[in-house]
Amino acid sequence: MPEVNQVKLGAFQKDIEKHILPVVNEFDGDRITDESIIPPIIPVIEIGGSIFAAKGDLSIIGGLPKVGKTSVCAFMLATALIKDCAHLDTLSIRTSFSEGRPVVYVDTEQPKSYTDKLRRLVLKICGLSKEPSSLHIYNFRKYDSKEKNRRVFALMEQLPDAHLWIIDGVADLIQDPNDTREAFGIVEQLMIKSDQLNTTIVAHIHENPGTSGKLRGNLGSEAERKCGGAITIKRIKEKSIHQIEAKLIRGGPNFDDVFFRFDRELGMPVSLNSIEASEAKRSTDKSTVRLEKRIELAKRCLRTGALGYRDLVNAIVDASGEIEGKKVSQRTAESRVKELVELKMVVQNGDYYEFNPAHIPQP
Repeated sequence: MPEVNQVKLGAFQKDIEKHILPVVNEFDGDRITDESIIPPIIPVIEIGGSIFAAKGDLSIIGGLPKVGKTSVCAFMLATALIKDCAHLDTLSIRTSFSEGRPVVYVDTEQPKSYTDKLRRLVLKICGLSKEPSSLHIYNFRKYDSKEKNRRVFALMEQLPDAHLWIIDGVADLIQDPNDTREAFGIVEQLMIKSDQLNTTIVAHIHENPGTSGKLRGNLGSEAERKCGGAITIKRIKEKSIHQIEAKLIRGGPNFDDVFFRFDRELGMPVSLNSIEASEAKRSTDKSTVRLEKRIELAKRCLRTGALGYRDLVNAIVDASGEIEGKKVSQRTAESRVKELVELKMVVQNGDYYEFNPAHIPQP
């Protein structure tokens, strides 16, 4: 019997060695302990002093078409090629110096002439007449989504030591940004590659019009959940001003909004001065904008004198189209009357309502 038990024990030990120990060893590299050597977060792109993109991570640029995303990308690329940017206006964008490693931009959307326009802007920012060998710019517009996808990841294999990747149009690497499997899959692939190659990947995803900054489809939702940083680029059309706004900065506080405009004499984007930036910030602050619209509504509706309740409601309906961008309903107009009274912009005297210029709150 002891000999039989000994044989069984030996077989049991072999089973442990064969099936259990390899499983334990498989996860050793993923376990984080006191002895683990964990590299610190290494900033690669900073905006306004905050870390937007880090080494080994994926970050996202969002925005509607023609809002200035290309200009922002040009500064991200250019500052990676310049060792000392202290003397330059970089729109508060600073990419760590690439030290000769590839800096890669892939355009999946625009004609080659537009891609070349970005290339020339990068050289202009750098003060160069000829592109450095470390700058790699590609245009994959002519391929279908499957081939674009293949080419992007094949290029990553060819340039494994790249310092920075900017993919302008990541939605073009899949057929349907609303398809959960495709959307989650491409985000997963980019995260894996950023980690494997210890590089930084910045991906462009368009915003859906009229959705207050929501990125396109399930692709945008998944990218925002998983990314290390997300910014949105906006255009204040009536002022010809562009805005860089932090949506998500995981490694620290959000940066203050950055404002810039296109200088036709210089032929490139420039930062607003402090006075211009302060005015731009005030004009884009949602609470300030709302308050200014209410002041304008009160002035416009009661400029000829006091009105009865129903006349004031009708006046608000008529004026709201121009002031608020669309005509409000009768019910919403009634809410506006209540709000104006609560803000003391309008006072009620009996059955009539009057504008109260002495109590206009300061934005």
